[in-house]
Amino acid sequence: MNKENIDQNDKVIELISGDKSVVIATTEGTETLASATDIFSYISPDFKNWRLDKVEPATPEMNVRVYEQTEDATYPAIFS
Repeated sequence: MNKENIDQNDKVIELISGDKSVVIATTEGTETLASATDIFSYISPDFKNWRLDKVEPATPEMNVRVYEQTEDATYPAIFS
């Protein structure tokens, strides 16, 4: 797979999806990570303690690019 840097001056993340089409399917918004026992063998109770077990609105299909973090960095360095 062809890797490209987002910015030659910033090597904190690299594009790893290249020219491939990556699509996140639509969601109904009815499932949460806190209740995904069919996928995960252990789910932290903190999902519920932090009130992250609520359903959300449905989402449309999304085309995305996938990046890999290549070194330690702060959130502003990664997402700016």
